[in-house]
Amino acid sequence: MDSIEKQNLYSIIKMGKDLGIAHQTLDKNQLRGKYISIKGHKVLNFSNCSYLGLELSPELIEGAINASEKYGIICSNSRSFFSSPLYEELEDLLQKMLKGFTNISTTTTLGHCSNLPLLIDKNDLIVLDIHSHNSIKMAAKICRAEGTDIKICT
Repeated sequence: MDSIEKQNLYSIIKMGKDLGIAHQTLDKNQLRGKYISIKGHKVLNFSNCSYLGLELSPELIEGAINASEKYGIICSNSRSFFSSPLYEELEDLLQKMLKGFTNISTTTTLGHCSNLPLLIDKNDLIVLDIHSHNSIKMAAKICRAEGTDIKICT
């Protein structure tokens, strides 16, 4: 991205922030359901990436509390050495459900950077938009180092 494109991107982001439609901070209250509160205004949340709303499932919340009490909140080490037994259990269950290869990672960034270079060939084209998560852009750069072409739509 050249300096003019970066300046245009920064201008668009600043405009969204100034209009109150981007880069906002939630009020200090519980995040529950499809409504959020920003600067005292209750608004419908159209930005949630959790399409199934599973983060609000009482069963999953209880399971997360139990797992955190047993294993801690994160197993922050290389899976080359060891990983939480919960990863193996989840991968086995996903394998049964999806009938394909599964790979669980501790973060979105690690997932993108470890999987996309394996899935994308140098003859493929990666098309990203300006709002693509930074970790996807990082993974795309790893692919570009192997010869894959990248196009960013603005």
